[in-house]
Amino acid sequence: MENNKAFTLVEVLISLFISSFIIFGMIQLYRNLQNFIDKTSTTMNFNRRVYLLFSQLEKDFSTMFIPKLKQENKSDQNLFMVGDFFEGEYNREKGKRLELFKSVSFINTNPFIVYDKKNVKLVRVAYLLQKNKQLSKPDKNVYDLFRKETLDLNNSKFEQKEIKTKEGKFLSVKEYLVAKNIKYFSVEYQGFEKDQKKKNKKDKKEKMIKTFTWGKDEKTKNILPKKVLIRANFWDNKLLKDSSYSLMIPIFTKDIKKSSAVTDKNENKDKKQNKKQDSIKTEDKKQKV
Repeated sequence: MENNKAFTLVEVLISLFISSFIIFGMIQLYRNLQNFIDKTSTTMNFNRRVYLLFSQLEKDFSTMFIPKLKQENKSDQNLFMVGDFFEGEYNREKGKRLELFKSVSFINTNPFIVYDKKNVKLVRVAYLLQKNKQLSKPDKNVYDLFRKETLDLNNSKFEQKEIKTKEGKFLSVKEYLVAKNIKYFSVEYQGFEKDQKKKNKKDKKEKMIKTFTWGKDEKTKNILPKKVLIRANFWDNKLLKDSSYSLMIPIFTKDIKKSSAVTDKNENKDKKQNKKQDSIKTEDKKQKV
């Protein structure tokens, strides 16, 4: 009788052990790769959302402007820019108290709608932070950020959705959702205030102030901040993890007094130049005659 060669029981057990070890390693590698892909996708989603939001915020805040408006009520002259926060709701970051942003309204030259005109178009813009009641829980708050826009520059509170002008045109308020699944949102305004107690203009010193509200008191009336610091925390799609971002926006627009003084000087210069040119033309005509 011939002996048939075959694997022994020990060899079979050893081969099963090695193959199971290899399969287990491949499964673990697949899980790690899947987790890495998920984290990368979440990070890219965060970055995309933050980039779009911060890009729009930078365009709006950096083009803030204080024009000369004809208003019936002089008490509304301080409503060129008004920023406010929710009282009693705040967050702490590195020991600093950060107030929860509520709303801000200002005038800029960055409309959503593209107009077929060469001249600059002024619009009234507002940002509002509202709680998402469907997603929010007792231990977890979720907010949405809305952007409003209107051609009525005097509609600072955006209470009227549609206004009829003297010419018969209707100016409507348009609203857009610019960010969702926000955990926390804070806007800090940084600017200078003038000491009004000193009488001499030469002795007036500008003091840097940092506040979470703007345009509601005499210190920040009819002036624009020099910088706007935005801090935002975003939830992921599953509302389990959050990531924090920040953005500093410099503002180069001058306040209403300085800008009006500059424009008056330019207008006076133009008038003088026009008078000189007119006088030269008249003298040339006389000489020809």
